[in-house]
Amino acid sequence: MGTWVLLIGAVLLMGYAVYELVARPASARQHTRHTAAPTARSGAVSVARAPIALSARLDDLRAIPMAATANATTLIVAMSVLGVVGWLVLCGWYSLFGHYTRPDFAFDKIPDHYNSSILQNTTWIFLALTLMYGAIFALLRTVPQVSRALKATIILGVVGAAVVNVFIYPVGALDAYYYIIELKLAYLYHLNPYITTMAQTHPIDALATSGFAFGLDLLFPYGPAWLLLSWAPTVFTGFADVQHVLIGLKLYNMLQLAITAYLLYRYQDDDRRGWLAAYLFLANPLVLFEGVGNAHNDVMMAMFLVAALLALKKQSWLAGPLLMLSVLVKFFSAGLVPLFLLVMLKQRWSVRKIAMSALSSMVVLFICCAPYWAGGRLIGGFEAATTASQGASSASIFSLLREYMSLNNAFPTTISALHSAMYGVFAVLAIAILFGVGRGRDPEPAANDTFLLFSVLLSLLYPWYLITAFALLALRRGRIALGYLYAATTFGLVYHPLSVWAWFNSGWIPFHIHLLQGLFLAAPILGLFLVELGLYAAARSRWLRRIAM
Repeated sequence: MGTWVLLIGAVLLMGYAVYELVARPASARQHTRHTAAPTARSGAVSVARAPIALSARLDDLRAIPMAATANATTLIVAMSVLGVVGWLVLCGWYSLFGHYTRPDFAFDKIPDHYNSSILQNTTWIFLALTLMYGAIFALLRTVPQVSRALKATIILGVVGAAVVNVFIYPVGALDAYYYIIELKLAYLYHLNPYITTMAQTHPIDALATSGFAFGLDLLFPYGPAWLLLSWAPTVFTGFADVQHVLIGLKLYNMLQLAITAYLLYRYQDDDRRGWLAAYLFLANPLVLFEGVGNAHNDVMMAMFLVAALLALKKQSWLAGPLLMLSVLVKFFSAGLVPLFLLVMLKQRWSVRKIAMSALSSMVVLFICCAPYWAGGRLIGGFEAATTASQGASSASIFSLLREYMSLNNAFPTTISALHSAMYGVFAVLAIAILFGVGRGRDPEPAANDTFLLFSVLLSLLYPWYLITAFALLALRRGRIALGYLYAATTFGLVYHPLSVWAWFNSGWIPFHIHLLQGLFLAAPILGLFLVELGLYAAARSRWLRRIAM
């Protein structure tokens, strides 16, 4: 019952928001036409009274945007409160403390799977959260400036939703418990996670035998920068209670998300655009759920990548080392190195500044890798761990093609060649993106396209990979990018409960399930690329016609 009250409230508020966005501006335009300046007509306002009448009508015109702003503020407050209520309902179903000692709780552990009203209502709540998020952003774009009341509303709404996510069990993915295993191995036992595993050295460790841990026999597949910097929360939590460590990681991710939002604000040219960019990223329900609720380390990669782009915009030598930190958290951002070099050359950086940025990047690389170098064994361990982690099947084009070839009994050499072919396709398309930047395209959408290309062609592609993409979209957003963001947010959230339906209620084979997941994650990315390509072709066609004339 409570879920339907929430949904009905969301629909009513969004209906009124649509009225404010569509009907009221139209009536305001009509009012403007009818309140034009008085003209000299017989029987009209006398010359002596004309200034007074004109002043009154101007006051009426000023009242229109003021009233619209007040209504927008009221709607934003109401939807922000309702959004927090939605997260509270989810927390009631998936509470961390309600399942404190259960090691394997996830969406697929809900009794009766998608026949359960809990999972069905979770889908509806995810949809409502996304729609209210989009409606709030649309309303924010209509106000001439973000008032103190609106700023307070945004902050309280986002903080409230984030705090609730701290106390939600990581039901979307249990990766956070694997992080904790590796942190414990590094900081309690002082061992190198790139060359040894918990199963090899401490198989009877309390955490290893508790049931919470998985991947006990896997080497660490993430970068050393994350491992070094994630020591900070463990100083306060210790390792005695696994859920205390989890809460520490969630709060740490909250801090990183806040820093990323501040960097997005600084990236913009004025206060209003800064708040819009910060809200677009930080209030995104997928970012909150995957970044705080499930505590994925993509948050740190996104933070350093946005910081690097901000430094690049300001032509600071810090762009290089900040990009290196992003790569050393998760190697997905490595594909952006050529783009950074091209922008440096376009901005006419001096050789000295480029050399300083490159040298400082090497210093960062040395500092992060030195503790785990082990005579070069770090590289072999990282490669082995990455190969093992990439062996799973998922929703990316690379993974779907590999799974299809395996089902059709392709030779192992053919399947192995597929990865090389995907690298080749990525390289060609990335060069095309660089060509566009060389011709004047903004680097921010180019960076997002490159990142999404890497994700869909060379990785496994999960919803939390979109955290970084959404941060890049917030830097410089157009209508097409916003359309993709809303679609990807919606599909990325309902991916979780509908995947449970596919696995347990549909009767499909795994490949068909992964195809469905590909529709949720890969298809919107391909749709974005096709629209961008179509717009480029249309612009090119107009240019050719002008040349011909």
